[in-house]
Amino acid sequence: MLKNNKKTALRVIAVCLALVSVGSFGYVGYKQYYEPKTKEAQYDEIREKHKNNELEFQNDSKTENEDISNYSVPERDESSSEHEPDDTSRASVSNDVTSENSKEDLLSSNIIKPTMQEQTYTFEYTDRTFGWISVPGTSIDYPVLYMEGDNDYYLTHNYAEQYDSYGSIYLDGNQYIGAKNMTLYGHNINAYYNSMFRPLVNYENEYFFDSHPIIEFDYDSGSSEWEVIGCMIADLQKDHVSFTKCDFLDDNDFLDYGNSLLENCTIRKDGVELRADDELLTLATCSYHTNDCRTIVICRRI
Repeated sequence: MLKNNKKTALRVIAVCLALVSVGSFGYVGYKQYYEPKTKEAQYDEIREKHKNNELEFQNDSKTENEDISNYSVPERDESSSEHEPDDTSRASVSNDVTSENSKEDLLSSNIIKPTMQEQTYTFEYTDRTFGWISVPGTSIDYPVLYMEGDNDYYLTHNYAEQYDSYGSIYLDGNQYIGAKNMTLYGHNINAYYNSMFRPLVNYENEYFFDSHPIIEFDYDSGSSEWEVIGCMIADLQKDHVSFTKCDFLDDNDFLDYGNSLLENCTIRKDGVELRADDELLTLATCSYHTNDCRTIVICRRI
């Protein structure tokens, strides 16, 4: 009897272990293949609309006769997400500069920017989707979101404002649409499907860098192309490199900033010399050289 009980117990243990193994493999399969396939499929319809030019990026609140008295200098949000660094530097405007210049002058010189309440870009799916980014030859082909002053929300929400662990591609909330340097974030997700910004880590490879030189970024009722000019790997615990600065005191300040980025790049385009009238697009995602490492791709508008 004791021997039979022992055999029965062993069978029960074996069955339990088998069920655990099947469940584990099933979960891994779901997370690695089915879930990302499902998540990517939800973008197919919106991608098709974008491909067919059926989506319009609109600015439905700005008019030529708009009263600029409602414009103000945006306050910098000191909070930052655990995913993205809080190293945005904003140029300050002194009291004497403000007193000597009208708001018209400040607006035209890009010192004063409209707040989100005055400058709202609408999209067919959500009023926080203001553009589209794609990298030819890769899986990057996504809408771009923006929430002023917030770098956390779109880490876990998609363009339809639904909870989504894959998050979205989004503009740094401490910047503004049309800044001299715009920084876009996205998760490094799933090696099998190369979801969100995962392909960016490939720019660490010189062959990939040379063979994928163009970023397409549509926003503000227009399309634009950006050339990839550098790739930087930054350990946020050790390196003190700012890549989210968007306001500059003058041309020299911008050139100093841009050149410092390129000096920190492990790979850069040959012969690149920044000009004062250049615009930069900075793409950032997690890489796993260390616990708090980022791959940062620097682009210049063509």
